[in-house]
Amino acid sequence: MVAFRALLCVLALLLASPTHAHPGHAIEMTAIAGVMHPWLGLDHALAAVAVGIWASAQSGYRRWFAPLAFVSAMVLGAWVGHAVGKPGFTDAGIAGSVALLGCLILAVEGTPASLALLGIATFAVAHGLAHGGEAASAASWPLYLTGLATGTMLLHAAGLAVGTLMRGHASRLWPIAGFAFAAAGTWLLAA
Repeated sequence: MVAFRALLCVLALLLASPTHAHPGHAIEMTAIAGVMHPWLGLDHALAAVAVGIWASAQSGYRRWFAPLAFVSAMVLGAWVGHAVGKPGFTDAGIAGSVALLGCLILAVEGTPASLALLGIATFAVAHGLAHGGEAASAASWPLYLTGLATGTMLLHAAGLAVGTLMRGHASRLWPIAGFAFAAAGTWLLAA
């Protein structure tokens, strides 16, 4: 089964089609715009849901480690990006994060949680750098960032719910979900 999941991950990473990884930042920096961006930005929505799905395979309170690591690292990255600007590698890092999160879902049983959490936090920094680097210098920037964190946590919770349902009632969908996220990330990365 592990070999099959590894093959699915490799196949997903080989698929490619051009698109943009991190489009559509709000011009206005409001809390509502911050909440809405994760839901309307394909890259962010996919990453946040994938983190929640991966987290659903963890036990007890450990289920919240990945969402909290993602949001904390994203906020830190956003403040750094806001201060120094968006690095050139950010879009590729975001798209790659979706692909690699799909691989983490596929390899959830064989990947140490500490290594996965480190990867998830690293992926979140890329998302944060993009948000901070592209944000207007406005007094409402902290409100936007608060909304962004809230919207992201809501997507994590949705992913947790979906992952819990899959693991409990439709475990055959688990590798399909991992493959789908890996393929979507690869599609985003091709840009």
